[in-house]
Amino acid sequence: MPGTEAPDFFAVVEARRSIRDYGDSPLTLRQLSTLLWHSARVQSHRPANPADPRQYEATFRPVSGAGAMHELELYLTVTRCDGLEPALYRYDPSAHELEWIAAPNAASQGLVKDAMQAAGLKTPPDILITLAAHFKRIAWKYESMAYAATLKHVGVLYQQFYLVATALNLAPCALGAGNSERFAAAAGTSYYAETSVGEFALASRAG
Repeated sequence: MPGTEAPDFFAVVEARRSIRDYGDSPLTLRQLSTLLWHSARVQSHRPANPADPRQYEATFRPVSGAGAMHELELYLTVTRCDGLEPALYRYDPSAHELEWIAAPNAASQGLVKDAMQAAGLKTPPDILITLAAHFKRIAWKYESMAYAATLKHVGVLYQQFYLVATALNLAPCALGAGNSERFAAAAGTSYYAETSVGEFALASRAG
């Protein structure tokens, strides 16, 4: 967030790694807030122009997105975080707030177990960030290219998470597997309208 001290950018780029060894203390709500602020918040908004169908609603954020549509939504399964109750949340990028979705349950805990298996973790990450695609938001314009664009956006956001987490001295790890049906059940979304396309584990760093 504004005023947060950060190391040299190129030092952060060189230090970026997937880290699976976690600290004894959880990451803090301030650290999580800083990560989301510099990765996914809405910096500015351009409303649609009814007189010009080419000028649709768009948002501008710290990461790039095709057509500034930003179809990715962030859901956070919080296991431990100093200042935040364990639960499943959705991130509101316009208000920079977390919306409570559900208390820990079999479906959300299943997501955490899947993440542990995918990353070879011995302990759960403090927070599992699930990237879910709101398909209609991008498909109306990019049609057959939409899914490919979404997967590229996942990579863009992964890298942003890595860099910001590294600057904050956290333990980040992108995951290459997930269960989109389990996510839809946990978050209460329609599998065909909005479901998971990526997962990212985050925790405090050992040492």
